[in-house]
Amino acid sequence: ATPIAKAVVSTQSTGVFAVFYIVAATIADFYKLKPHVTEEIMFPDIGMMPIMQFLPVFTLGFQCHMTSVPLYYELSNRSVKRYSFVILVASFLVFILYMLMGVYGLKTFGPDVNPDILLDYEAKDELMTIARVCLSGSIIGCYPIFAYLGRGAFEDTVIQVADKAGRQLERNSELRRALTLLIWHALAIGVALITASLGKVLAFV
Repeated sequence: ATPIAKAVVSTQSTGVFAVFYIVAATIADFYKLKPHVTEEIMFPDIGMMPIMQFLPVFTLGFQCHMTSVPLYYELSNRSVKRYSFVILVASFLVFILYMLMGVYGLKTFGPDVNPDILLDYEAKDELMTIARVCLSGSIIGCYPIFAYLGRGAFEDTVIQVADKAGRQLERNSELRRALTLLIWHALAIGVALITASLGKVLAFV
């Protein structure tokens, strides 16, 4: 694999460990806390519209992820069949992990469970403190990959616009790369500061 692919593997390994740990900690806390949820869990009849609104997010996140194509071309022994198998296995694992997280979250806290389940656990819960650290590490590890892809998309757009205007720009300019990353980082911090919850982001998407 190329250096970029190796870097992706090393950073994403942290994310994979974090996901498995958080799910395992949620299950372990259920048996440790032994909650007594007596209130019946009711699932409201919300219709098909919320489900249809969620489908684009799911499709973007797991089937048409922006890292898929660039990472595929970074692999040394790539094939569509092999890559498709990896995506199917990964999607199945994600489904199982999400289901376990949801089931044990409901079994632990009942219908009042917070959408961000980590907020429901006390600060003195050592298992969940480690889970929060793992989640933070996973997000930090993912950031360089998204920044790399965003930078590439922005640079391609700038070069195409310059070509149409009759100007030739150097590809992979260090100055433009640095400015792009600074702008990307500033926008990411700005959005994080003004966005109260992930639900608003998903509604916008």
